[in-house]
Amino acid sequence: MAEQTLKFLASYTIPEFSTRNLKEGEKIHINRGKESGKLSFTCAGIKGAVSGDSIPENPMISSVQGDGEPFWLIHNTPSSNVEEIGTL
Repeated sequence: MAEQTLKFLASYTIPEFSTRNLKEGEKIHINRGKESGKLSFTCAGIKGAVSGDSIPENPMISSVQGDGEPFWLIHNTPSSNVEEIGTL
C-alpha cells in the first residue's frame, strides 16, 4: 500500500493542546491495538492516531488530512528528527 501524504492543518505542543481541549485533570491516553499493534490515543472524546510504534520522545499533536476526513495525530516534533553531525 502506498504511503499517503498528509497536509498539516494545525499543530500544537502537548501543553497547548491540553489547554485548548482538556479540562483540568484530564489526560491523554495512549493505547495499543491487541491484534494490530498500532498506537492510538483518546482524550475528552477525541480519538486519534500515533505515528510510529512507540510514544514519540518530543510529541506534538496535529490535525492532519490525508485522502479522507481530517484526524488528530501525535508525532515527533519535526526538529527532533534531525541530528547535527557537525558545524562549519
